[in-house]
Amino acid sequence: MISTCLSVCRQGWYGVPLFFLGIASLAFSQLVQETKVESLPPDQQVQFIESKLNDLGKRLNAVQQDQSRDQFGSIRRSATGDLNQLVSVYGNNNPKAVSIRKKLDAAARTWNVRAEEIDQGVGSVDGRLNEANLIFEDLKENFAGRIDEAVPALTVLQENLTRTETEVDALRSLSQNAISDATKAYSSIQAESNLLASKAVP
Repeated sequence: MISTCLSVCRQGWYGVPLFFLGIASLAFSQLVQETKVESLPPDQQVQFIESKLNDLGKRLNAVQQDQSRDQFGSIRRSATGDLNQLVSVYGNNNPKAVSIRKKLDAAARTWNVRAEEIDQGVGSVDGRLNEANLIFEDLKENFAGRIDEAVPALTVLQENLTRTETEVDALRSLSQNAISDATKAYSSIQAESNLLASKAVP
């Protein structure tokens, strides 16, 4: 069982490919460098890994929560309401209404693409964290009372978690940037649509 765990650990994470450009641009330069981890006694290694797994799980969950919140929904709905008013006054093919509609559609497409990339990244990292948890529990069970013999495997796991932390940080940054950019885009559209709607008198 131990050989299986080590195989999964080494093959699953060493040089893990980052499959979408966003994370690659933020994390690749750090991932390709040799990961240096602090040399710890076996019992402290266990505590470190346990703490790191818990911390990364919480941080990844925070990214998921940020993505699931409708953080710019009120701004989008306001702009959409303005669009409906423009249509009711000028008609569906009015250039002003068409312009606002196109901008709303473009903002939605951009957000959806970025959100999907982030969701994929979260799913990938979450899968590796779950795998790491299984490996960690397996090591503790099989080396109970002689954890010093598991130092090579624990070191590999510690290095992998350090790499994964870089990915979690990149995902957090990508998520915050995507939300900020979407909010700015919808705010700009809302300002324009509000001005146009204020002049659209039935």
